[in-house]
Amino acid sequence: MDAHGDALAQARRATGARDWPTAAAQFDVLESKQLTADDLAAHADAVWWLGRTEDALRLGAAAYDAFLADSRPVEAAMRAMRLGVLHLARGDEQQGAGWLGHAGRLAEGIPECALHGYVAGFTEVELSLIAGEPAAAVDAARRVQDIGRRFDTPELVAQGLHGEGRALIKSGQVVDGLALLDEAMVAILHGQFDPFLTTALYCNAIAACHDVGDVRRMTRWTDLTERWLASLTAAVVFNAMCRVHRAHVQLLRGEWDDAERGALEVVALLDTNRVDYAAEAWYV
Repeated sequence: MDAHGDALAQARRATGARDWPTAAAQFDVLESKQLTADDLAAHADAVWWLGRTEDALRLGAAAYDAFLADSRPVEAAMRAMRLGVLHLARGDEQQGAGWLGHAGRLAEGIPECALHGYVAGFTEVELSLIAGEPAAAVDAARRVQDIGRRFDTPELVAQGLHGEGRALIKSGQVVDGLALLDEAMVAILHGQFDPFLTTALYCNAIAACHDVGDVRRMTRWTDLTERWLASLTAAVVFNAMCRVHRAHVQLLRGEWDDAERGALEVVALLDTNRVDYAAEAWYV
């Protein structure tokens, strides 16, 4: 096997093992034009986990184009959603909305499948929650669950339960909402779901507990999230986000020096990756 083939084989093995530092290092020595659409997507994911946001966005866009060129609209739509979420997280609402629009249009031309549940989860549920429309979010979250059950996608069912729980909490049905969050989080904890989605759901659950002042739940899910992140070879951005949750817990406990120190250690990284969490860190 030549050097190119060896590096590519190592990168693909590392991707399968979620060893993102090794995957990124091996992909980095290869030219993008030598990579398949799946390789480009894997490279984008690997560098994202290492905190290389600009590279992740550039490679993700290249993967999107490659999936379209290969006539793989489902994969292209999933990549467009990931790009939309990453841009929104950076505070770039225009590009974020544009990529989510791409995903929605691609989904419209495909017979119903699990993709439509993911699109609804990332657009209808989340956007309704952001807009302060919890009733609409509940309806959308239940559709996500229905699609997940019909297409045997437990990850979608968990995502839908999670969204419904958060929406019920926002509408004032706190007890019922927290019960659904617990149900969703147990499924996530014991499932082998996409790590990007898993960490996002962990973070949203912790934030929901914080919003209603349930410190016990918030502390427990923060502990479990930190334990899960420790099992990964790299999770630069999400580790920083989790440290903001930990700082909130410390603040509530009166551990002010630890809270301040932990928050200050992550603000610089989050300023360019997650403006919402950077704001939370500065607030702490």
